[in-house]
Amino acid sequence: MGLRWLSAVAALAAATPAGAQQVKELGIQATGTLSDPALAVVGAYAAWRPSARGRISAALGVGGSGGETAWRGELLGHFLLAPGRKQGPGVYV
Repeated sequence: MGLRWLSAVAALAAATPAGAQQVKELGIQATGTLSDPALAVVGAYAAWRPSARGRISAALGVGGSGGETAWRGELLGHFLLAPGRKQGPGVYV
């Protein structure tokens, strides 16, 4: 199993980005949860596409939950199904 993951990472690193694709991204993001208490966070994100189908992103935000200050951070690795798409929402579950 470990060799499969290593092979997948090597393939992502070796591929070149598509010509119409942005290599670096910056933006704002809002996140909300339906937990108890609810959480609402607004922050910034940055992403880098090292290959045509690979994307690495980081986000950091601040907001509130139950009357207290809350923060949220994430570091993600993505495998892109439509790497040629230049704009539009990115939705995940």
